[in-house]
Amino acid sequence: RVRMKKLRGVMSMGYLVKPSALERWKSILTGVNWEVEVGNDFDTVDDELLVKAYVPEIKEHHTGVGKANKKLKNFNRMIPGQFTFHYDTQQLNRSMDRFHPDTDVTITVKEHGTSIVIGNVKVKKPRFGWLYAKIFNYLPKILQWTREDFDIVYSSRTVIKNANYNPKVSDGFYGTDIWAEYYKILKNFIPRGMTVYGEIVGYLTGSNTMIQKGYDYGCKPGENKMMIYRINVTDENGQTHEYDVEDVYNFTLLLIDQLKSYDKIHMSNFASRIKPIEFLYKGILKDLYPNISIEEHWNENILEALKVEKRFGMEENEPLCNNKVPREGIVVRINGDPMKEAFKLKCIKFLSKEASEMDTGDTNDIEMQERY
Repeated sequence: RVRMKKLRGVMSMGYLVKPSALERWKSILTGVNWEVEVGNDFDTVDDELLVKAYVPEIKEHHTGVGKANKKLKNFNRMIPGQFTFHYDTQQLNRSMDRFHPDTDVTITVKEHGTSIVIGNVKVKKPRFGWLYAKIFNYLPKILQWTREDFDIVYSSRTVIKNANYNPKVSDGFYGTDIWAEYYKILKNFIPRGMTVYGEIVGYLTGSNTMIQKGYDYGCKPGENKMMIYRINVTDENGQTHEYDVEDVYNFTLLLIDQLKSYDKIHMSNFASRIKPIEFLYKGILKDLYPNISIEEHWNENILEALKVEKRFGMEENEPLCNNKVPREGIVVRINGDPMKEAFKLKCIKFLSKEASEMDTGDTNDIEMQERY
C-alpha cells in the first residue's frame, strides 16, 4: 500500500520498483520490452494485485458506500445509455501529450466536496397506478410490467439514491441524504434528456459537520452549495451530447435566475444554494507563459509552471474558503474537444494534507471510499 512520503525534501507521488524485481516476482514478465510499456498504467499483473493507494476504511456512516452500483444493467428499471455516473477525471501530468503550445484551454477551480449526479432520463416506470407502483419492487419480475417514460434519477459518485430504483439504498455516508436535498431543488428545472453533474461543498444542512473537513467555501455552519461543472443531453435517438464548459456556466446562470423567481413565490432559498463554475483562465496555452520556450521540453516546463501558479492559487490557501486550507487544485479542458475531457492537477500541499489524514485515519472523504 502506497503512502505519500518526503524523499530528500520532495513528496513522493508513486511507487518505484526495478524491472528485474518485477521479473523475479512474475516470471511471465521476463523478456518484456519495458521501453514499449512507458506511459502505461497498471496495478495488477497476471490477475494478482501489485500495488494500491493507501486509504483506510471508514466505519461510521459507511452504509451504502460499499455497494457502488456502477453496473446499471443490474437495475431492471434503468434503460442502458440514459443515465451515466461521472467518469474518473484524468491526471494532467499523465496527459500532457494531449497539449501543444497552440492548444486553446479553459482552466477552472477544482473544489473539494462530494459528487452529485441528477438526470431527467428515460426509465421503465410501473405500467399501472400508484398502488401498483407502491408494491412494484416486491413483485416477482414476471409481474413487474413497465412502460418507458422520463423520471429524475439522482446519485452520489457511484450509488443511485432513488429508493424506487435502488430499494436497498440508505441515507449513506454522512448519515443524511444530502443528495436528496438537491434532487428536490432541481427536479423541476432539468429538461428531459439532460443530466447535470455537480459538487456539493460546505456543511451538512443544519449541522456543524463539514462535507470535507475544513473546506467551507464561504458557507456558514449548516449551509452548503452545489457547483455545476458538467452537463450532457441524450436525444431521442440515444445519442449523448456534451456541453462545453462555457455552456455549462451559462446554463447555471440561467438556472439561478429561474430559481430566484421560484424563491419569490415559494419563500425558499434555492437560488443561493447553486453556484457557477469558477473560471481562472481561457485562451491559448503558450500565451499563459510566453517566456517558456516552445522549442524543447515545453510540455514538461508548462506542467511544472502550472503546479506552482499563484495566479491560480496553486500551493496557496483556498481563497474561496474562510478556513485556512490548501486549494485542491485546478481542472484543465481543451476548448472544442469533441471528447469534452477534463484533466485535473492537484496541489502537493493538498495531497500532503490528505496523506497525513489518511495515515492517522482522520479522514471522512466519501470520494476516496467510493473510488477505492
